[in-house]
Amino acid sequence: QVGTAVFDRERGEILVFARQPPAQSGDFAYVQAGKEVWFRRVHFEAQDRRVRLAPLNSSFKAQALKRTEIGALWKLIWHIREF
Repeated sequence: QVGTAVFDRERGEILVFARQPPAQSGDFAYVQAGKEVWFRRVHFEAQDRRVRLAPLNSSFKAQALKRTEIGALWKLIWHIREF
């Protein structure tokens, strides 16, 4: 949704993402699949090899992708609020 924040944030906050260490269920991550990108909490579902993407803002819908659909997944490793 254009103009709707993905999560509550303040001007000047910095988010740092990295491929290593790999994201675990419950981590926040930047996910890319095709031309789409999301910042979501990820949940890995072993039984059907899907990744559930839970939005941080309730106005967005949760999604589930096959692991093979995900081109890149970077774990949030640092969130700087004050500097």
